[in-house]
Amino acid sequence: PTNAGVQEEGISALTMLCGDAVPSREERAAEAGAIEAVVAAMRAHPTNAGVQAEGCHMLYAVSASDDAPNDVARARAAEVGALEAMVAAMRAHAYDVEVQENGCWALANVVGQGRVADSESSDAVGRSRSSFLMACARAQRAAASSAIEAVVAALRAHPREAGVQENGCLALAKICISGDGAGRARKQRAVELGALEAATAALRAHPHKRDVQEQAQGLCYMLAVVPRQSGAGGPSRPVWQGVHLAGLHPNVGRVHPTLHASSPHAAPSTPAATAPDV
Repeated sequence: PTNAGVQEEGISALTMLCGDAVPSREERAAEAGAIEAVVAAMRAHPTNAGVQAEGCHMLYAVSASDDAPNDVARARAAEVGALEAMVAAMRAHAYDVEVQENGCWALANVVGQGRVADSESSDAVGRSRSSFLMACARAQRAAASSAIEAVVAALRAHPREAGVQENGCLALAKICISGDGAGRARKQRAVELGALEAATAALRAHPHKRDVQEQAQGLCYMLAVVPRQSGAGGPSRPVWQGVHLAGLHPNVGRVHPTLHASSPHAAPSTPAATAPDV
């Protein structure tokens, strides 16, 4: 455990085993204690960018598929401090592109899905609701560890890095998932920190990057309406103002926020965009 090189290579091997999003491999790795081992390595070698980047990558990979066992893996990751470890890595290596890209990627996936079931089965709806509530709880834990601040900082520090922009926008959208007052507070915090401006900058800086366009626009829709500050009175107000997206990308204006995607590289599943409920 004291040899950073061995830890980095070991984490890389685990990532390769889980990297094809095969649920059985991911579940087996989690049951073998891989999540705990990776978090321990990240804690033991906080100044080693290679260990931190590989650690974040593996934490994404071990929970990459949508199968139910991965809700267990995500919960396990949160319980053993994976969210805090990822945020610590991003703060300690603010100018390392790989750490920032992988950190945002892993945050998005460990926080989780929040997907509504397509099936009319009451059991499926119940499982979907449970998954959503667990994702909200992980989102709150991530926010408490300053994940929103870390991701917004990454977007600002690496404006020309498409991977950071794409994964950062997805991570913020997952963390700001809104099912209650705490979710609305996370949205408000993201807006106050400049998440809308960062997403708009990503749209303008990467007009030909479809994935960046999808995730940045998704974040803009997610944050489009936030409650007024206490005592201000009146209804919720739009905060996404002065953002002109027409012409930036042929799909802008039609893509839906891909908040259900387990990977920031997944294809969009819905052609129509509507503002989310808040």
